Amino acid sequence: MDNYKKFIADYPVDSAEFFTAITYAATELYISMHVLDLENQTAFPIKTNQFIDKFMKCGTTLQESLTNIMVNLACPESVETIKNFTTLSTLSERLKNTNVISEIFHGKIHGWSKAIFVRIGNEKPLRRVLYLVENVNEQMTKLEQEKELLEQNRKQQNMINALMNGFSSVIGVDFVTEKVEYLRTSSRIKSALSLIKEQPTFKTLVEQLINTSVLEEDQDSIREVTDESYIKEYLPVGNSL
Repeated sequence: MDNYKKFIADYPVDSAEFFTAITYAATELYISMHVLDLENQTAFPIKTNQFIDKFMKCGTTLQESLTNIMVNLACPESVETIKNFTTLSTLSERLKNTNVISEIFHGKIHGWSKAIFVRIGNEKPLRRVLYLVENVNEQMTKLEQEKELLEQNRKQQNMINALMNGFSSVIGVDFVTEKVEYLRTSSRIKSALSLIKEQPTFKTLVEQLINTSVLEEDQDSIREVTDESYIKEYLPVGNSL
């Protein structure tokens, strides 16, 4: 209340008009907003749409109306989840130690959505709540894509690990960017790399490894087969050399 008084004092505007504008702005975040009175069994719409209004009229009680709306707007795989979440008889217990609860579900019209109950006031038993449905399809779709990408990377890494089992060291090289990626390195090579202060190019790396890990009589032949031009000439895409 003190914050409210300070706010009004700092911003001398018509409070009713101003807070109506704030409420209207907040509705842009949500598909629907209703104030539910659990004692009088009524729902006051702040923001609604034709689909919600249609299914709201089909119920004889607040619970029937709410269930009818959510069951008809939710995809089959989310029906049971959203029915449980919108059970009003258990709402008081679920909001006992918190002011907000939410549940993600898949909707037929807006895709992924979040249903939210927010306690209004401190009346006991719980009387009024704000019921909101938020469109989170963009965030959930992005999250699903990221999860799919992580799963693909995991499978790819498993394949790489299986292929690398026979090798002590595996290094990826991009000859265009000269970027070197260490996929697997032995302790001896790690020790050799520690002597290089900056990220080496492929050519520098090969020379360092040859000088520290290859017998002198074999060094020239290794330099030949690890030369970039030799690799590009004798290594067709998809084959090994």
